[in-house]
Formats: sequence, C-alpha cells, structure tokens
Amino acid sequence: MQRRIVYQGQIPLDADLLWGERNLKTALGQALNLLYGDFSTVSAAFGFSVTPSASALTIAVGSGVVASSGAIDETAFGGNGGGISADTSAQFVVYGCAGGSITLTAGQTATLYAVCSEADTDETVLPFYNADNPSQTQAGPGNAGTSLPVTRLAQAELVLAAEAPASPSGGAIVPLYTVTVPAGATTAAGATTKALTAFYPTVPQLERGRYLGTQKFTSSGTYTPSNRARMARVRMCGAGGPGGYAQANSDTSHVSGGGSGGAGGEIEFWFDVSDGSAQSITVGASAESTNTNIQSTSGSSWFGAAVECQGGNEGGYGVTTSNTSLSIGVQAGGGPAYVHDSTKVLSVVYQKQGQGGAGGWAINGTVYPGIGTPSGWGAGTYTTDNGPGTAASGFGAGGAGGGSNTTSGYAGGLGSSGVVIIEEYA
Repeated sequence: MQRRIVYQGQIPLDADLLWGERNLKTALGQALNLLYGDFSTVSAAFGFSVTPSASALTIAVGSGVVASSGAIDETAFGGNGGGISADTSAQFVVYGCAGGSITLTAGQTATLYAVCSEADTDETVLPFYNADNPSQTQAGPGNAGTSLPVTRLAQAELVLAAEAPASPSGGAIVPLYTVTVPAGATTAAGATTKALTAFYPTVPQLERGRYLGTQKFTSSGTYTPSNRARMARVRMCGAGGPGGYAQANSDTSHVSGGGSGGAGGEIEFWFDVSDGSAQSITVGASAESTNTNIQSTSGSSWFGAAVECQGGNEGGYGVTTSNTSLSIGVQAGGGPAYVHDSTKVLSVVYQKQGQGGAGGWAINGTVYPGIGTPSGWGAGTYTTDNGPGTAASGFGAGGAGGGSNTTSGYAGGLGSSGVVIIEEYA
C-alpha cells in the first residue's frame, strides 16, 4: 500500500490529494484479492434482495454492492491543467447499486446483470483562485461559470436480458440472478429467481456451525449462552434409580434379593440460543433405597422448562423367601424423556426411556440380587448375595439390589446422577 507524503510549509497540489484517493482504491482492490482470489476470474455481490410484485409483472431489486474487475482509472483523474494521468491496469473495484424496479416478460427466462462502470458525476461550478485579484474568487475556470464533475462514481446498473450486454470500457458485467416467468403470467408472483455464483457467504455466515465449546453440568446451575453462540447441541439424562432393598429375614432359612434400579431417560436435541436467554439447569440425583415395597423415583434433569429427563424407579423390594421356595421381584421402570416446550427446539436427534431394572431372584435358598442397569452414559455392577447393593457409575445408570441370607436387611446401591452436556455452535 502506498501513502502520499506532504510536508509542513509545502504548497499542496491537487495531485497530492488525487494520488491519496487512487492509492486507497488500489489498496482496497489488493485486499479483495486476498479475500476472493484472482479478480480476473471472480466477481462477488452482496445485497440485491428480490421482491416479486403480486399486482404487476415486475420485481423490486434492493440495493447492493459488487466487487469485480475494473480499471484503476480508465481516464485521467482530475484535470483543468492538473490531475493525474489514466491508469487502465485492472484490479478489483467496488461498484455500488441503488437497486430498482425490473419489468419482466411472460414466458421468458432471462438473466439479471449488474453492468459495472465508472463515471465522473456531480457537476458543480467551483470557486477558483484569482491570481490577479486574490481577494476575489472566480466562478469556474477563467471565471467562465463552467461546471466540473466532483465525484468519480463506481456504479452498477441492473439490466435484465437473455444475453449478456457488452462490457463497458474499464468496467465489468456480473450476472446476479436467472429469472424465469411462467407463460401467460400477469404478475411476478409465480416468477422464480435463482441466485448465481457471485453471491458468496459473508464472514458471519461462514462462521455458522463452528464449534465454540462445551459446558457440562453434573450439578444444578444456570446455562448462559456465550456471545457468538447461535445453537446448542444438548445431551442429557435423568438420574438412575437406586437398587431395591433386601428385606431382613426372620432366620437363616430365608433369603431376600432386591431388584436393580431403572435407568434415567435420555435425549439429544438442538436448541436455539441466539437470543442469549439463560436457562436454568436441574441435574437429577438418585433417590434412596427404602425398606418398603413402594418404589421411589430418582430426580429429573431439566433444561430450562423445555425438556425433562425423568429419573429411573427404585428396584423391586426383595421380599424374604423360604429356602424351599422361589420368588422373582418386580421390575423397575426406566425414566421417560419429555419435550414440554418445543418453541426453541430445532430438532430432536433421539429421545428414549431408560432401560428398566430387573427384579431380584430367590431360588431354593440362593439369592440373586438385580445387577445394576446400564444407561447410555453409565453402568451398573454385580452385587453381593449378602450386603448392600453397589452404586452405579457414570450418569443415569441404575443401582444394584441389596442381598441378604441373614437376619439383616440391606439397602440397594444408589443410581448414578443425571447430567446435562451442552455444546455451543455459532
């Protein structure tokens, strides 16, 4: 990039100002080369929204900007005995367009072009220095009242044509849309427009879908989306149910075995977080194994008030059973998953009820407590035939049932807690 140097006390010339503007234009073209590549093969456009008329055979095209090939200065820049000479070297040039109304033809397929060129405009009678009488100014050169252009405008005009129009000297022709109008149409309501290759995604659009980070909640809290987050992939589960309690036996001729707890419900979904609203996060915890045949339920995990994964049920109660008898305990239900408010739920990847827990068995004096129930996020384990059940690991898995072949009763193992995992994307 070149920059013009001037000095204190120097008499400024028109060329000093004009070179500054040319150098700025050249630098902008070089910057666009970095972004788009070779200017001789690439053109880019932004804006140019299309609104078909419902009452006339016209479309309204919004304002836009085109970057395409063009001369640095097709003609001399400035003048009246000064200025700087033309430079017809090609580079990227930015052309502005105010948009406009385009008339269509029924039954026609045509292309909407941006015809890009530069022109000197805004002619004005300028005040000039009078060397003979410095106290007076002249109206135009030689006090002749002649107007001079004061703006070199890079502009694009919209043309709808079946074939590309001729390219202006030092300018470019950029196809924007193909427009197809049904035969017999009297309005543009049925016309179709297809954007062509000049429309590149913007930097924010290119960022769409970029992974930003993960927040993992293993206890309740508040999720606040990060500044650039637009959507979140949420995976979560409820707490696993505790293993069933093994009832105390009256003597050693009886045994008991609790069942395994049910796993928590699970879900994966995409959620719109573009408005930046915080969401309360609730992470479910395991219920306690109870010395009763009424099965408790572990806690639900919540994402705001929109999505809930309920916890699994407590394993079946291990009822004392004679060594000469057979008993099979009741099963434990897995927790379901619910979408209570789908307003911001973009899609649900999967949604499932947790696996149910098996009942404990007692067969002719041998006890088989329920093995802990696995989940998509955790696992249960084997347990002893005489002692407390083992707790589940990970998240959302059911605890193992307690077992007893003595006069002591034993609680089932705790289920593993729920979890909420949030991945953010731009």
